[in-house]
Amino acid sequence: MFSRGLLLSAVIVVAVCGCAQPLRVPPATLASQPATLPAPSPEATAATVAPTQVPTPLPTLEPLEPTVPPAVPTIDATHVVATITAAQTDLAAREVQALCLRFEDADGDTVPDWIGLYMRPSDPPRLSAFVIRSDGGWHDLNPQEGNQTGLGAYPTCELEVRDINADAIPEVLIFGHAGTSTTLLHVFAWREDSYALVAAFEGNAGIALENHDGDLAEEIVVGYAKDSQLVWEVVYTWDGLSYGWTWDRYRWRALGRPHVYTTERPEARQR
Repeated sequence: MFSRGLLLSAVIVVAVCGCAQPLRVPPATLASQPATLPAPSPEATAATVAPTQVPTPLPTLEPLEPTVPPAVPTIDATHVVATITAAQTDLAAREVQALCLRFEDADGDTVPDWIGLYMRPSDPPRLSAFVIRSDGGWHDLNPQEGNQTGLGAYPTCELEVRDINADAIPEVLIFGHAGTSTTLLHVFAWREDSYALVAAFEGNAGIALENHDGDLAEEIVVGYAKDSQLVWEVVYTWDGLSYGWTWDRYRWRALGRPHVYTTERPEARQR
């Protein structure tokens, strides 16, 4: 009886004073779990490769060969004086007073010739032309037989020497004038042993040379006055042997003022 009372007293004392040892619970052991990462995308895993820099090759400078300047042609003053003196002597012997002279190749042999214009002492005087070739030969440039105006009625100097029909032979072009508004053009070319008249044109509204088709052979355009405003132009083309009429057109005589077509005039509308 006494033992039970003593045990009960001990329990009460422990409960009241709190002297009993608390229960110790061992700490929980945390397992280290690997973190779940998303699968990398191909873009993320692809490494950016820097381009390989290739050095720009420097140009290789090759030594230039020294250029030799073209030889400057020398002029033989003695020959020039002799040529001029011979031409002057020839002109004086023929009593020709030249209006103008040109020293150019007029026959295609690359050697210059004398080409000149003068007024023939006829009644009335007429424009005439000549060529003194490099060999000393004198050649008259004559118009067509029966021509009343010759190469022209007035002392003019409209002279050209060039290849106008792309045949590798220079032509001699002589423009002349007659009357009040007539223009003349005579074209000569060297043929074997003399100068031949290649073509002759006459118009009262001007003569011009043009190249419409780009073949290097120039067309000859002859103008004829239709009325006070319009000019009828005929175009002649080189066919390899001669100049022929190929087409025609109209143009205004004066471009700086308003024009009225013939069919738009009052008198034309009343018909």
